[in-house]
Amino acid sequence: MKLHWNTATQELELAAPYSSISPCRRILGAVYDKRRKVWTFPVSAISTVKKVFGDRVTYSVEAQQAVDKFIQDYRYVEALKSRKAEPPEHPFLMWHQRVCVEIARRFPRYAWFMDTGTGKTLAALQVIAENTQIKWLVVCPRNIIKTAWMADQQKFFPKLKLLPLSTNIKKEDYLAIAEAWGVKVTPTSSTKALLQKLLPLADCYIINPESFKQKLAIFQIYKVKGLIFDESVKIKSMKTAITKNILAFAEDLSRVYVMSGLPAPNSPLEYYPQMYIIDRGIFGESYYRFRGVFFEQYGYMNYNWRLRKDMAEKFGQRLGIKSFFVSKDDCLDLPEKTYLVHQIDLPTEIQKYYLQMERQRFLLLEDSVAIARNNLTSIMKLRQITGGFVIDEEDATQPIHEHKLNELLEVLEGIGNKPVIIWCNFRNEIQTIETKLQELGKTVVTAYAETRNIDDSIEAFKTGRAQYIIAHPASLKYGVTFTHCSYAVYYSISYSYDDYYQSHDRIYRKGQNKPCTFIFLLCSDTIDEVIYQALKDKRDMSEAIKVYAKRRRYIG
Repeated sequence: MKLHWNTATQELELAAPYSSISPCRRILGAVYDKRRKVWTFPVSAISTVKKVFGDRVTYSVEAQQAVDKFIQDYRYVEALKSRKAEPPEHPFLMWHQRVCVEIARRFPRYAWFMDTGTGKTLAALQVIAENTQIKWLVVCPRNIIKTAWMADQQKFFPKLKLLPLSTNIKKEDYLAIAEAWGVKVTPTSSTKALLQKLLPLADCYIINPESFKQKLAIFQIYKVKGLIFDESVKIKSMKTAITKNILAFAEDLSRVYVMSGLPAPNSPLEYYPQMYIIDRGIFGESYYRFRGVFFEQYGYMNYNWRLRKDMAEKFGQRLGIKSFFVSKDDCLDLPEKTYLVHQIDLPTEIQKYYLQMERQRFLLLEDSVAIARNNLTSIMKLRQITGGFVIDEEDATQPIHEHKLNELLEVLEGIGNKPVIIWCNFRNEIQTIETKLQELGKTVVTAYAETRNIDDSIEAFKTGRAQYIIAHPASLKYGVTFTHCSYAVYYSISYSYDDYYQSHDRIYRKGQNKPCTFIFLLCSDTIDEVIYQALKDKRDMSEAIKVYAKRRRYIG
């Protein structure tokens, strides 16, 4: 028997009959082509092929070359991952990002599982920039399209043409992109006309998972051949529509890379679809066979599945063939502080209501002098709407949306089992988040005016009895140190710079030996963005509000 190499499919082939007792069936990823009567294998399955057939198979020249190259590349990448080899230097990429780029230079498909805040985006953009001979598609959460992907592209890769196609991209965004690309358009051009000019010129398109299928025809027309799926945890189940659509789309692509901070939050079973898109030889062609080999049933009526202890080592070895795991602790050159912004689009009706209330509140102040004197508190109540609630005339709290809450839950899922401090400015926010996390079985304490014993909450969080502490900045303003924690999420922001500064330094202070990540949840086109920018730039808040009011034409 002789193994051949199929250049078109980049797979090994063996002419052998299909049989229930065929040794080929023991090889993970083996598929039988009934028409051609050959078995096909990913080259990553070569070690199993050798175990199954031994000296009974020979190799064509091309097959031997493909196997030798795979083994050579695999050994080099493993040396990089274990720091036994160093990746080439780069002007701004950190060690783990340079490793990702080196991996992509050798493997057209790979998984990068890196902690939140470690800079997955920059590594992916470098890979795209090195391979602009093909068209690329980035699929990522909508709330980080502008604040992460577009921002990093504009800052670090200004020549790369990245075109967002999600529904939160407005006409003015496309006009700015056209100007940056040197495309002649008129301000009166329709969005459709702008896209007709921009689509053929793009190096890479970017879309959120929910809109992927709607734009699929575009990606097919422009012959996308490269895919990066940011937060591949979105395809952790084989049953979801997005997983099925992405797997089908990726089948004939030249390059595919998936990235996630926490790829399997509930069970190692969730690795299967994320690795299948990379290499079906890792865990095989059948999900049910994979589950039967590596997992066992347990619990009431044997309903649950868990990784078999005797298969845990082999599972890890198989997973590691085409994946690179990076934790914040591994990143010795990570900046001391990383700031991430997640933009949230309010539902249309809520956005209309917000704008109506915003106009009313500014018009009540009448002029910029009133804003500057003592009415910031009145304006800041708009944050209640962005937080998901309003207080009615009877002083009762009424929930109006859960978009920011849902985004928080996704962020926490991405961070995993690490401790997190969640900063809020309203009692209702704290109570809502606490209830939701408790419903999900999480350990959580609070620190605000209605907390019975804040010292107990602090102790529980410090000792690990609680994974989350939800706090108002004023309640933990001084003398509290959480250096065991390196993640802070701002659900809402205080307009007091002192409150923000003090909350910031609960985790970033003497004794902290890990890089700190600060995540801000901001509702687009609202007061959230104004407050954040003013705090970031250390600007006077009343002045920032005045500028905003003038831009909105509420005041002269």
